[in-house]
Amino acid sequence: MSTMQPDAISGQSSPPRKTSFARLGTALFLGTALEWYDYFVYGVAAALVLNKLFFPTYNPTVGTLFAFGTFASAWLMRPLGAFIFGHLGDRLGRRSVLFMTLIGMGVATIATGLLPTYDQIGFWAPLLLVLFRMIQGLSAGGEFSGVATMSIEHAPPHLRGRYTSVAQMGIPAALVGANLVSLAAYYMPEDALESYGWRIPFLVSALIFPIALFIRLKLEESPVFEEKKAENALVSNPAREVIRNHWRTMLALGFANGGLGAAFYAYSTYAVNYGSAEAGLAKTTVLMAVIVAGLVHLACVGIVGWNSDRIGPKRVFLSALTVLAVAPIPVFWIIHTGNPIAIIAAMIIGLGIGHGVAYSVTALLFTTVFPPELRYTGSAITYQVSAALLSGPVPIVMAALVGAGGGTPWYAAIFLMGICTAGLIGAILLDPAARKSRAVAAARGEV
Repeated sequence: MSTMQPDAISGQSSPPRKTSFARLGTALFLGTALEWYDYFVYGVAAALVLNKLFFPTYNPTVGTLFAFGTFASAWLMRPLGAFIFGHLGDRLGRRSVLFMTLIGMGVATIATGLLPTYDQIGFWAPLLLVLFRMIQGLSAGGEFSGVATMSIEHAPPHLRGRYTSVAQMGIPAALVGANLVSLAAYYMPEDALESYGWRIPFLVSALIFPIALFIRLKLEESPVFEEKKAENALVSNPAREVIRNHWRTMLALGFANGGLGAAFYAYSTYAVNYGSAEAGLAKTTVLMAVIVAGLVHLACVGIVGWNSDRIGPKRVFLSALTVLAVAPIPVFWIIHTGNPIAIIAAMIIGLGIGHGVAYSVTALLFTTVFPPELRYTGSAITYQVSAALLSGPVPIVMAALVGAGGGTPWYAAIFLMGICTAGLIGAILLDPAARKSRAVAAARGEV
């Protein structure tokens, strides 16, 4: 008698899982936290000291631009990483690829903390800094989708939201940790910060990395992948097939992810600069608001994700995206008032609740719309390309719109409302697009 259980979401069978929930959740949570902790910490370091330490021959403004340019190099590598690791994940297996991505992220982050400065090794310092950022970005391009795929393919069909939410909690945990590091940096003497203080946040990863690596080594391969491999059902070129047959799904999902990511970067990154530069708030006050909102975000991902199988993940996602689509004007109006208590409340609404609730089911929705043979590739390419094109540039665009508005946030807030509304429309169209994609693939006799 078969022990396979039908999958209510994708219609595929789910083999019995082998890896315990605790081990799986810990391994995937730590990898996600490491990925995003590095992202947030580098942003802080680039703003504070990296321009002086790695680009000292330029004036401060140009040096800062170069420092953030290395930051952007990681973003540019993420889509490439999605293609490479997505292909490997659908051809060789999820477990081995997640091991590779964790090594790449961990080694690059720790190496950044150990890197000599320009005064010590000259032009090799910025060159190596860019190289390490590119390795980190390449590895991160395959991490999110691998974590999401591994979670749902080990989970019983009725508990997928619960399983994926544990891994998703890594991002708000990283956000809180990195902003606590930022607060500490503001209170550190400048000479101490430039000599050794900037290295500490990167080297903290050395404490997380070996633990995450050890636990991830203990994971079993995805039972769904093992089943497809045994059936000789793997696809030779997953990227070509997913783009050929499932481009409608990728397009709808890309807009949904773009809107969600735009809200995240607007509130977690740009709001800090706007609150201090335009609203006259101490940067530490805005950072505290982000930390409090991050804790609420963490709670929302855990609580809502844990219960999303019962509530319905699509209902959760659409409700939260609706909040994100209407929140920008009131949130930035509150920040513009300069009232510290009100700003904490505004950040809780936009970042903590709005984004936190939507993000609790992102991994589940973004992977189950693709068939298992194309799941890693389809979700990775869609997630990383839409993030690079639609979400990543949001802080820069909002800064330009605030400048055009004479320091007021209204143009920027309307822009954010527009991109979040586009995300909501993409989410509404996701199910019809996925059905059409599956029908087209079936008519061609493909996956």
